[in-house]
Amino acid sequence: MHGRFLVPLLLAVPLPALGQWTSALHDTGVVQLEVFDNGKLGAFSDGAGGTIGEGFVFAAENGLFEGAFVVGQDYDQVSGDVYGYPDLEWITVEPITAITPPAGFDEAYEAVYTDSGAPNPIGLDVTQTTYGAAGDPFLFVEFSIANTSGGDLEDLYVGVFTDWNIGNSNENDWWYGSFSQILYAFDLTRKNPNHYGVAALDPPDNDYPVSGFSGCADGAGEASLYAGLTVIQLCGPGGPKDVRAILGVGPINIAVGEAVSVSFAFVGGTDQGDVLENAQRAQCVFVSECPPTSSEPTAPASSLALHAPTPNPARGATTFSFSLDRPMPVHLSILDTLGREVAVLVDGATAAGEHRVRWEATGLPAGVYLVRLSADGAALSRRVALSR
Repeated sequence: MHGRFLVPLLLAVPLPALGQWTSALHDTGVVQLEVFDNGKLGAFSDGAGGTIGEGFVFAAENGLFEGAFVVGQDYDQVSGDVYGYPDLEWITVEPITAITPPAGFDEAYEAVYTDSGAPNPIGLDVTQTTYGAAGDPFLFVEFSIANTSGGDLEDLYVGVFTDWNIGNSNENDWWYGSFSQILYAFDLTRKNPNHYGVAALDPPDNDYPVSGFSGCADGAGEASLYAGLTVIQLCGPGGPKDVRAILGVGPINIAVGEAVSVSFAFVGGTDQGDVLENAQRAQCVFVSECPPTSSEPTAPASSLALHAPTPNPARGATTFSFSLDRPMPVHLSILDTLGREVAVLVDGATAAGEHRVRWEATGLPAGVYLVRLSADGAALSRRVALSR
């Protein structure tokens, strides 16, 4: 799956006030992400209206003004600054270095920093590892967070802040896809039609679920960052606006001298349906297991077929088509992300041939749903994104 080796690009740039920071540019051929050894991800403000770094690029279009890694313990104790250059809170211990990538990946970088530059440090030593593979529309960012505070730490919240500038940055909006745990943004004017987001990745034991997400365009102080890390949908979608988003996981407890690992993926897509599908793919790649969309047996290709919904994403309604090679009982239904059946479109004897069924998603919230075709002792399924 991951064939082409990507040549690492390593940059070192001196800063007058801070000595040096280093960065590396990931490039899968589909997405690019510049990563730094000071807690910044993609790019960051230079304090004069411009940016340092290449940002997060999908399909040759950058969508990111600033990204940052943040950890919060309380409203007045958040390590990780936003728009803080040159007074950075994460202090470099080991600069960006190319390392041997994990199996199945083509490139990886590592850096180490502490929160000793924060006004009210928590006492953290962070090893940041980033990696990607040729052809993938996502890149992984993993943080190993060690407790150097001298005591046990409880109820930490860990997350990624992103200031998205997609196309016309004042005409952006955002949404959270719960199935893939991705907080993504897009340009309502479609000047840049791509969708960009950050997904929280589940480890196999699912220790640290999403705790908060926000797409507010308010301040970037510690109280706002902590609220975004901990409060689900601090402010709702409903642009146009300048989207400054934060996605958090927790609570996390770290015993003194111990460390935990938390991971995210930067994901791009051509539209809403594509970015949600790519985020789901990132999830299964991360746990090294990409199961079928349904645990039910796959139907023989000759007996039935379920085709892609049109349109997808759907704005309130979409059409499904399926075909049967002979008459048979059919059950065509819609499932939500919890596997609950929310609509039945066909239930009974159905003639052979092509069939088209329109789904009017009245009263259902936006999100990702599964259409499932059950017939002849087997089942097929496809995902459809519903927007409002």
